[in-house]
Amino acid sequence: MAKFFLFLILNLIFLTLFNFNQNNYLYAQIREFIPQKISCTPFTILDVLRGQSIPPGLVGKCLLWLAQKILTLIYTVSLIISVGFIIYSGLLFATKPNDENAKKYLIWAIIGAIITILAFSIVRGIEFTLSRG
Repeated sequence: MAKFFLFLILNLIFLTLFNFNQNNYLYAQIREFIPQKISCTPFTILDVLRGQSIPPGLVGKCLLWLAQKILTLIYTVSLIISVGFIIYSGLLFATKPNDENAKKYLIWAIIGAIITILAFSIVRGIEFTLSRG
């Protein structure tokens, strides 16, 4: 029974991460490699590797873009870990209702989730204010 649930959970994760729709299988049929533009620049990665001149200020813009992507990844991982600890503490509560460790796990997981959400909101708010103002 546990193997079935593990199989089911892995399938759900796989299907949500790799959203299969009608267009995904077409990528394997493209004969020519056409690199996409780097989202913070008007260049492709091949242009940068060929040594095309980069306008001033573009490196700083790309560093901010890269920092934003890294912070988003950190926020996401932090929330996933917080939710995992909330689920774990719930399982501890279900097996041992008066366990002190379960209460500590739950409290610290909720505090971690709140801090993560607040940090994400503050950074996005500052970013929005500076980009609009």
